[in-house]
Amino acid sequence: MISVIMPCFREDETVLRKAIESILNQTYSDFELIIILDDPKNELLYRTVSEYRENDKRIRFYINKKNYGITKTLNRALSFAVGDYIARMDADDISKVTRLEKQLNFIEKHNLDLIGCDYEVIDNDGNFLYVNHNPITDKKIKSVLQYRNCIAHPTYFARRHVFKILKGYVEIEACEDYHFLLRAVMHNFRLGNLPDVGLSYRLSQNGISRKKEVKQEVIADYLRNNLDNIVDMNNDVVNRYLESDLGVYNIEQMNEYIYYRNRIKNGNYFNVMRIINNKYAKLYLQNVIKDKLFSCAAM
Repeated sequence: MISVIMPCFREDETVLRKAIESILNQTYSDFELIIILDDPKNELLYRTVSEYRENDKRIRFYINKKNYGITKTLNRALSFAVGDYIARMDADDISKVTRLEKQLNFIEKHNLDLIGCDYEVIDNDGNFLYVNHNPITDKKIKSVLQYRNCIAHPTYFARRHVFKILKGYVEIEACEDYHFLLRAVMHNFRLGNLPDVGLSYRLSQNGISRKKEVKQEVIADYLRNNLDNIVDMNNDVVNRYLESDLGVYNIEQMNEYIYYRNRIKNGNYFNVMRIINNKYAKLYLQNVIKDKLFSCAAM
């Protein structure tokens, strides 16, 4: 059996329905769908999920007593799971109808412990934007993880023992999934990515705020630069670093890097040429080239 864990909070009802139905309509049917509502006052979503639960006994529905946040909610869902495999699902995404079947076959065929898959990005209205491809093999993934995340959290599909040995997620702001993968690497779990689009990932219209994006990147850098202490990492440790002189300096540097990165990504040729000699612009372009080389080698 596969346990699909899906937290929900304040998603649009129509979006949530599409997410739920995308799991219920899977070609692989031996699963339980564990949904946890992290907003106990959200009567609309409560009624929506309850309606599906009445019609499909594979749904197990729980309501948090208060807003626990994503990490605690995921760990609570894991505590209820009884499947041999655990699959992640976000309440605003859409799984392709063969996702579970294909991920199960892939993880068993290649004797892996935790995998993701390629995914397409859609906007709030469900319009296709682009496809995101990630490295496929354990070796390539572990190389790429040294500088960025490359297994999308909503596409996780893992053997139950991975979550058991790692004791679930650790609360680290905006980086609980990357921290989980780095710990998986330290425990020598075998990783992979199914080279097939298994999910439609909904890109928020508002997007991530600049301040949060900078903080997320700085925390991610701190995690990968402290792999020897990765097991001891938590929010307290990370916050002490962020408040230190080094942390404040790195936040300033990352802010500059992301500013020039976004100018390159969103600018035209002439605008890019004006800033091409900036050190942060050069660093971003170097990272783009490095990422392309890894991507080509992984195909």
